[in-house]
Amino acid sequence: MTLSAELILIQGDDGNTDEALSEWLAELGWDATSRELRPSPDHPLLGWKACTVEACRRPAWGSAQATETLCDGCRGQWRRAGKPDLDVFRAAPVARDRSTDADRLCRVGEDSARCQRPARSHDLCSTHATAFSAGSMDLITLIATAEPLTRLGECRVAACVRAAADPTSLLCRAHMAAWRRARRAQSDHDAWLKQAPSAPSDARICVLRGLSDLVVEQVLYGVLIRSRRGVQTRLDVLQPVVNWLREVQVPDLRDVEESDLPTAWRANKRNIAEQLVRTAKVTSCSPDEFKTADLWPGSVFGKRGEVDWTEVRLPWLRTAVQEWGWGTVNSYRDFEAIRRTVRAVAVLSNYLEAHAPDGGRSPQLLGRDHALAFGTYLLTLVSQGVLTGDGPANKPWTEKRRHFVLARNRLVIRWARDAGLLPRLAPSFNITNDMVPARPKASRGDDEIGKSLPAAVVQQLLSQESRDLLASVWREDAPRFVLLLAETGRRPTEICELRPGCVDEGAAGGPVLTYTEFKTSGGIDERRLPVTALVARLVREQETFARGLYPHADPSRLALFPRETMNPHGYTPIASDTVKTYVRRWVDALPSLTTGGLGLDGQPIDFDRSLVFPYAFRHTYAQRRADAGVHPDVLKELMGHEQIQTTMSYFKVSRARQREATDMMGSLVLDERGTLRWGGLDLAESLRRNVGVVAVPFGGCSEPSNVAAEGHACPMRWQCAGCDHFSTDPSYLPDLRRHLTDLLAQQARIDAFSGGTDWARERARPSDNEVAEVRRLIEEQETMLEAASPELRTAIDAASTELVKARAAQRQTVAVTLRSHTTGQDALLGPDALLREAMDIVGSVVTEENE
Repeated sequence: MTLSAELILIQGDDGNTDEALSEWLAELGWDATSRELRPSPDHPLLGWKACTVEACRRPAWGSAQATETLCDGCRGQWRRAGKPDLDVFRAAPVARDRSTDADRLCRVGEDSARCQRPARSHDLCSTHATAFSAGSMDLITLIATAEPLTRLGECRVAACVRAAADPTSLLCRAHMAAWRRARRAQSDHDAWLKQAPSAPSDARICVLRGLSDLVVEQVLYGVLIRSRRGVQTRLDVLQPVVNWLREVQVPDLRDVEESDLPTAWRANKRNIAEQLVRTAKVTSCSPDEFKTADLWPGSVFGKRGEVDWTEVRLPWLRTAVQEWGWGTVNSYRDFEAIRRTVRAVAVLSNYLEAHAPDGGRSPQLLGRDHALAFGTYLLTLVSQGVLTGDGPANKPWTEKRRHFVLARNRLVIRWARDAGLLPRLAPSFNITNDMVPARPKASRGDDEIGKSLPAAVVQQLLSQESRDLLASVWREDAPRFVLLLAETGRRPTEICELRPGCVDEGAAGGPVLTYTEFKTSGGIDERRLPVTALVARLVREQETFARGLYPHADPSRLALFPRETMNPHGYTPIASDTVKTYVRRWVDALPSLTTGGLGLDGQPIDFDRSLVFPYAFRHTYAQRRADAGVHPDVLKELMGHEQIQTTMSYFKVSRARQREATDMMGSLVLDERGTLRWGGLDLAESLRRNVGVVAVPFGGCSEPSNVAAEGHACPMRWQCAGCDHFSTDPSYLPDLRRHLTDLLAQQARIDAFSGGTDWARERARPSDNEVAEVRRLIEEQETMLEAASPELRTAIDAASTELVKARAAQRQTVAVTLRSHTTGQDALLGPDALLREAMDIVGSVVTEENE
């Protein structure tokens, strides 16, 4: 059977529609002649567990009980037998033969031409059994002498392919008995012949006979879509749905409404029927028809979820938001952003219905006062803490929700006006900028570093005991997932979407992780991240684990972390929402989680467990590298941030912590003579240093005229190491070491250079005295740190980290917006990026002049 082009377009990997369809129908066990589905018991989505009673092998759907391996018939026989030992019962022969009764033929003529009619009592057909009952001859004589009869044809019931057993009614034996029961309430015999189900039912087979060709195609297509989604379809649930379609003689599933389905059905039957109906209706629509359809199913658009446009009840407003959605549907990876916009516009629609003239249905009657009243209405919802809905999961209105609703309505109305979709809407009705409040920022304390986790907390979370608990709460490979989150700093969605072979261990410089970036590129860009050997080992172990779960799956399509349900081939990865759910269960189940410090009572301080969530591992990854002194531009590329401001959030240092760090380093300042001044600084001394010192490379300068000029009046031309006004501290030690390396490298380049006059070479070459002075400063800092106690060394390291981050943040505040000549886009460039961009511009100008 070939499905019509109107309903289905199934393409194989090579684009061959017919071949792909034939393969799927063959896998399903579809018999086009008898119109029966006969899938193998081993089919991943339509198969079943066979009954464990010998000589039975019927489907054993069962329940979560000891008898779940018995079919319904054997389970009833086991109970009637007094519930004997199951092992003994399984080995006993079945006391009934339910599989070959309909296929037995009459014994008359067994030595010559066999009678072709189904056997009844004494293994005789109904005609020969009647003759034997009359007593005219004995059974042996009758079998030997009676004339064999020809086949009567198939049973007249549309759903049956068994041979007719009665020459009068032309029904099989089962339907003869069924008609005797049904004719008491059914007078139309012809209608009953069309509506009657196949009998007796067999849970191994789904019979589609008696349905129109179109409905058969629609049912098969619905089963195919469920299979592609990884949903199990039980034939014992599908068959009653097919029987109902046959009973009511449905000509087209697109004509069926969900309200037409039997109310007595359980959820499993109703779900299958509703999905078959929805699939048929969706498949019949062309893309242009979806533009105005009330429901957009994600399967058609290649996205998750669906969009219900009927939430916006005002027709003109629904048209506006639906046109906006049609124009932006390809800008989003799933429907979530569009659904949120629809819900925001629905708030305006509901308000206008309740308070605007003519219930909001006449947009020409709306004005500025109605828009202002809507903004006031939202403000009231926030101030009174009104719930966003009636469901248990709804939360009170917040400033963030108010901002979003106004901003989304402003966007949609402006877009619709520009597109000419709202000619009747009064010009004065608009959501203006002054009505939309500033987006509220997350209220975080001044001393909080983003949402990163302290090192002590991460150590507890990644301990062997915690990982074992995670495996028991969630799944066996869950610890590897969390370790990859922590070690790579990637977003949870990006870890979910990894595939085997994502780590290149042969790359120059070490292993590299190839992943798909979703947030800024929408899943288009593939990026490479240098990783450690631990990450490479974790990926290898997970690849082995995933292939063990799905040994027959295509390795190129297999997910590194496959979803556990509705995933017969292992191609669908786990969802990030699932990760959130199980990480929360895991963290809540931990016996203890402390900050690593002690309270006033000497007991460990508990850590707020609500701060532990999958994305927090990404913040921790970035914060750890910012604390280690990674340059902001480097960290920006490492994290895949679109703007440098996002990266700079990890370099923020509160004023209180910066002052504490300055006070710590202020007690260790070395002047130009190498004198070490110990002791803390009081407030006055701290203020004096902030006022009387200006930042210079590798330290501070206290020369009055240079301080007054904010560092722009130095007569020494930045030769700070040889100045009496220069001072430094241990937080500059990494920079001093890099500076020494640069000086030595520059000396080597000048010494190897053969051209140039002596005075030019002398001026370009760093002096030996400067190198010696920088070496002296480094040695003094190192000697001082070596002499410090472990507690003081820890305090110095912590203060140095804070000051390094603060200085990096200060450098990035010097930024301008410049249109890049390479990309043609505006970008906010910091000093380093600005310098590189300027050099590129100059280089390109020189090249053009040369050309």
